[in-house]
Amino acid sequence: MALEGINSKKELHSFIAKHLSRSHPIRSPEFLFGREKELRQVERALYSDGTHVFIVGDRGVGKTSIATIAATSFQEGSKAHIHIDCSPRTTFAGIVANIAYEALKHSGIFERSSESGHGTSIALLGLNIGKSLSQGVRLADIETGIRDVTDAVRVFKWLADNYSDPTTVVIDEFDRIRDPNERNRFADLIKHFGNQMIPVKLIITGIATNVTDLIGEHPSCARQIDSIDVPKLNFDDRWQIIREPLNNLDVTIGRELEIRIALISDGYPYYVHLLTERLIWELNDDPNLVHTVNEDHFQTALGEAIETCSAEYKVPYEKAVNSIPNIEEILWSTADTDYMVRTEEEMFASYLGIMRQISRSPVSREEYKKGILNLAKPSNGPILQRAQKRKPIFDYKERMLRGYVRLQAESHGVRLYNDLQKDPKPLSANAASSRYGYRASTIPKEVRFANESGPKAD
Repeated sequence: MALEGINSKKELHSFIAKHLSRSHPIRSPEFLFGREKELRQVERALYSDGTHVFIVGDRGVGKTSIATIAATSFQEGSKAHIHIDCSPRTTFAGIVANIAYEALKHSGIFERSSESGHGTSIALLGLNIGKSLSQGVRLADIETGIRDVTDAVRVFKWLADNYSDPTTVVIDEFDRIRDPNERNRFADLIKHFGNQMIPVKLIITGIATNVTDLIGEHPSCARQIDSIDVPKLNFDDRWQIIREPLNNLDVTIGRELEIRIALISDGYPYYVHLLTERLIWELNDDPNLVHTVNEDHFQTALGEAIETCSAEYKVPYEKAVNSIPNIEEILWSTADTDYMVRTEEEMFASYLGIMRQISRSPVSREEYKKGILNLAKPSNGPILQRAQKRKPIFDYKERMLRGYVRLQAESHGVRLYNDLQKDPKPLSANAASSRYGYRASTIPKEVRFANESGPKAD
């Protein structure tokens, strides 16, 4: 094997599973890089009486990982926190019923009722269902018994008294609930929690810019909610994700490659984990003992990352490229620079730079405009959406797709984001920028790629 201390593929798999996590939430705080502040904010909110937490931000920035680690840390005793995933058809009653059902399973009540043969009444939940647990109470039976917020409050009172102290519930992907009325009922529930001092903590995650996007405006419960905004990762934290497993393998990576991986990722942990994971597998396949990552390793890993990337990002890209003439270079231009929201003029300037890189003639400004408008059509995803009505200002419909577009551009030998290396603009370290999408830091001014003028990367 080509990596120090790795003697089999099984050992390598275990190593990667410990240090990288592109497919599931991170469960250990030591590997949750760049989220120390947000994790601290959630933990402090949990220890504040009557306060519940909404964790908001773009898809893929680590909201679920933060919620999982915080809930695990806060939950005491032998019982785990309760985790509920949402779907478009999820209802308020369905979530409360699932919470009750999970609590009953973890408490062992089903097993004890079955073994004794006695019909423990479902009334222990405060609900009138007319069945005992030994008679085969189903999730649907519990859901039927939750007719309003008052019934839900009874369930949570039982939970507080019988499950664990404290009890923590994570409601994940809350934004997926299609009916806003179902989401809004949680505002009333939280208000009841405060009025009746129910010691159950809710951690709710969702793709949003603020709590109002998820549950509407409810001033009466605003004091009981802490909203935690999770931005994209800054460059220092992206680099830390790359370095940590490589350092453990006694492997170094050059500054230029490190920067390129960080830039391609666009600040989304998924792409940093994906590229680093593919890179480690490639290093392991090298016939020689490896202590330094080279360009060949990187290029092979890049290709494999594109092949194994989530279909959620591959499909819209391939659909656009295969159905719209001359669109691929235009699509690459939309993912240039660190700005999330860009004008058509800015993107066209990026496009001209890309065409110079690959020594090809650009389309006219009018044709470019048609290409951008095609990318904003529902029939093509849409990939882009207008950030302001009737103005040529655009954002990605699904922002994580930018990372896949950057993967593709890099694999074709196109370097985006050149302005970042030549003239990085400072970002605030105190607040996320809605246009950038993440907090400081930028690429150091002295960093240049080998084919650029000025000081070169180490």
